[in-house]
Parts: sequence; C-alpha cells; structure tokens
Amino acid sequence: LLAVGLIPENELSRMAGALPLGDLLEATLMQVGWIAESPVAFFHLVNDDKKTLSLLAGPDELAQELRAGSPEETGRDAGACVWSECLSEGRPVAFNAGENDFSAGCMSLHRSLAVPIFRGGCITAVLSVGNKACDYTDDDIDSVSRLGDMAWDIIEQKRSEGALADQLAFQQALIDTIPYPIFYKDTQARFLGFNRAYEETFAIRREDLIGLRVLDLDYLPEEDRRTYQEEDERTIRTRGRVEKEGE
Repeated sequence: LLAVGLIPENELSRMAGALPLGDLLEATLMQVGWIAESPVAFFHLVNDDKKTLSLLAGPDELAQELRAGSPEETGRDAGACVWSECLSEGRPVAFNAGENDFSAGCMSLHRSLAVPIFRGGCITAVLSVGNKACDYTDDDIDSVSRLGDMAWDIIEQKRSEGALADQLAFQQALIDTIPYPIFYKDTQARFLGFNRAYEETFAIRREDLIGLRVLDLDYLPEEDRRTYQEEDERTIRTRGRVEKEGE
C-alpha cells in the first residue's frame, strides 16, 4: 500500500531537483494514489515496439512487460485489461467491475483506471491507479491525467539530466587519456574542468579550481596570469583560437 500523504503539485516540482528518479516516481505514485483515493498506483513506460509496457514504478510483482491487446487476449486481468485498452485505444480507461476480484500479477485489483501520457502525438507512458472503494469518475480521470502530464515533464527532465551526466562522464574519461594538460572554460573565462594530465603537471585538484579564473591561480606568476586572462577574454570575444608551440 502507498503511504498516505498529500504533496502539493508545486512541491513535487520543487522536489525534482533533490530526489533521484526512483524516489521521484514513488512520490508521484503517492500523490496520484491520494488524489484518486486508490491504495495502489503504477507508472508504465511504453516500449519502442509501441505494443508493450515496462513498469517504471509500482508493486514489484508487476515488474513485467504487458502486451497490448483486447481484454479477451489479456484474460481476466483487471490491470492488464485496462493498461492494454488504454494503450491500444489511446484514451483513459476505467475498469469499474467492483463486484468481482481480478488479479494483476500477484495482486488483486477490484477497480482500475489508466490514463495515457502523450508526447509528440504518441503515447509515451501510462499512469494508473487501482482498488478505489467506489467507481472511478470523470473527475478522477481529469486529476490523474493532469498529474501524470506534469510528472512526465519532470521525469523527462530527470532522464535528460542523467543522460547528460553520462555524456559528460564519457567526455571526461576521453580527455583524461590525453597525456597533455587540458582545461576548458565557460563564456566568462571560468574553468569548467581539467584532465588528469593537468592535475599531475601543476599538482592541483580539479575540484579546487572549477569556477575560478586564471587570475585566481596563485601557482602561476602574476604576469602570466594577466596575459592568459586577456588572451582568454579576447578569444571568447572574437570566437577565435589560440595556438602555441612549445620550445
């Protein structure tokens, strides 16, 4: 069961910067479960084949791919039926057969509601809830759809940040293999990073210098620092390049 507690929507956005993706997904499920008065909630990602779903967050027993199809193909599985119909028809689906119990994995679902999340004209994810004490209504559909759309924007941002971090780590690994000192700066001529050869040559740690300018490097002669700073500013201003040949 999800913990009961309402997180304001603007607070969920604020929490995005501090929470890992997994924790953010769980917070989203707590929120949607509370709003829809549902003790269980699920977040599924649509796979590349556009026919199957992979569980992003929800009960562990449902961590499996579910093929989209008709209720007859899916069987008497309330969760799978509602997810499949939502995915195949591209619309919110409520399963309100509260007089019967149905199983989704090892879990019994009495009622279920699934809403699609669209990006670029295609369904990218499905947010669903289950086991409300009474039937799901249009108000539930509106609330879950609104929260799902907002949550997906946050999730996409987190995933992009993760991809960028991986790319930067790969680039850092590449420049660390270069045996010559390398540094790179932003448009304000402040250091953004160094390679390992630079650290070893000048006996510094990159963490200590990131955000500084060459004027702040006390291990260089003052005259050299002024020259390098002027050179940096000129290069950035003119979008030029500097080539130096060692003696």
